Amino acid sequence: MHTDAIIPDTTGVSQWDSAWRSISTRPCRRPRHSPEIMQRMQHLEHLMLHEVERCLDTAGAELAVVSRAGSDLGKYRFDTECPDYTHSGFAIRHDGKWFVDHLLNWHESASGRLARHSLIDFFRDDPYAYRTGVLIPSPPLQKAIRQTLQSPVREAIHSPEYSRLSYPFATRYQNSNQWLAEIIGSAQSGESRRDAIQHYLQEQGLRPTILRLNPGLQVAAGIISANTRLDDHPWRNRLQGRIEFLIEPSLRHYLKASDPGCRVAHLTASSAPRRHPVDRVCEDIANGARHGGLAA
Repeated sequence: MHTDAIIPDTTGVSQWDSAWRSISTRPCRRPRHSPEIMQRMQHLEHLMLHEVERCLDTAGAELAVVSRAGSDLGKYRFDTECPDYTHSGFAIRHDGKWFVDHLLNWHESASGRLARHSLIDFFRDDPYAYRTGVLIPSPPLQKAIRQTLQSPVREAIHSPEYSRLSYPFATRYQNSNQWLAEIIGSAQSGESRRDAIQHYLQEQGLRPTILRLNPGLQVAAGIISANTRLDDHPWRNRLQGRIEFLIEPSLRHYLKASDPGCRVAHLTASSAPRRHPVDRVCEDIANGARHGGLAA
């Protein structure tokens, strides 16, 4: 398929003009923001957009994985690191501009939809904090992922049955990060079926993030949250309070291990008129691009 197949999806753009600014949260739970807060949010969104674009442009990237912070995960118990980001998508350059291709869970429902948004709209959807993780694959893998997104595989491996804690090695449900991992796995392996892609990813060392959730909380989560379904997880894991799912650390560790040319950055919007860590990270990425090394 021609590269022009990757185009911006402009549906629903007007909803960002409202004082709620969310398509992920249920309408009844959306906070209404004052004009002052809206102004502050818009300022931070444009700072975030500028920093991410500058990093991607400096690295000479055509495609990257970008992750945003939609909620605070610090109150949960994880076996290893607590994730800084909750949701990831593919940032793709098209006609000199950046757009994000991702799987969205609409209104905390039990369904997910594929969407393409502008980069700034990616950061406007109900942010918890204005920070982002950026994973820049090697140029060959960037090309392979882009070709996969331009092929029927993009829709073929998408499941509308959504669970934010979907088991990574089952096909009953899917979460946003799982769809992204399966696209990467398809690009690497050439497989086009979810079960085959999952087997490949597991063989290549994809390791899920482990959330500790006792059986009582598992039941409660399923009752109060339509987008939390756990019946695809092995019963042994559930009884042990071991919930395995995919989120940014799993994607980052997998890409760094399977794609030695992958580079990593963590960016934060800052309204202060001074040099801040984003500048150093972007310089590291530029140095890595020039010397063929890995910047972290």
